[in-house]
Amino acid sequence: MRALSAFAVRNSSPASAFFFRLAASSPRNSLSIGRLTTFWGRAAWMVRSSLPTTAAYLLLAVLGAPALIKLGADPLPAHLFILYFGCMSTITPPVALSTYAAAGISGGSPMKTGIYAMKLASVAFLIPYIFVYGQELLLYGSLGSILLAILSASLGCVALAGGMIGWLGAKMPMPLRFVLVGAAITLMIPGALTDVIGVVLMAACVITAVTLSKRQTPKIQ
Repeated sequence: MRALSAFAVRNSSPASAFFFRLAASSPRNSLSIGRLTTFWGRAAWMVRSSLPTTAAYLLLAVLGAPALIKLGADPLPAHLFILYFGCMSTITPPVALSTYAAAGISGGSPMKTGIYAMKLASVAFLIPYIFVYGQELLLYGSLGSILLAILSASLGCVALAGGMIGWLGAKMPMPLRFVLVGAAITLMIPGALTDVIGVVLMAACVITAVTLSKRQTPKIQ
């Protein structure tokens, strides 16, 4: 374990250390989405770009998690956040080590493979934020709030997948795809009002797409 930790520290970049120091010097309980995205998503991505999963998590857990907890996150969501983003860098271009391996097997372009992998795994880039800001998915809270969080997050995942791929009951035009992505983000934000708005937007997109699809389908005489 000590050897693995030493390997992680030696392979961390100066840029990663800069982001760690910057986040650690931030005011306590200042966990905004912008700060979380800028510091921790970027730091985890840079650390993971040159390290295997276990070594990257050890480094992030030692250097990153304490500062993230200082910003106001609970310990379990903080560690899950850095673990998720550390692992997702393997399919995030331009490094994307996993996509290079997949492209070598399929004979495709590593960059195109990485971009398509990001589309397929787009939900995984939002789940860590749900862990931090809405902990019901980690089974924290009452039974009703946990079930509501699971339902809204599931609908958000479906909406995001439909928006990224371009199909949800019917082929989605590009404007509806943007609305679906917005509905997905709204559904994943904790709160009853945001859930209602997300469901309405999602339903409107599906109904509109199905209606347009029926109008465009030629009738067989």
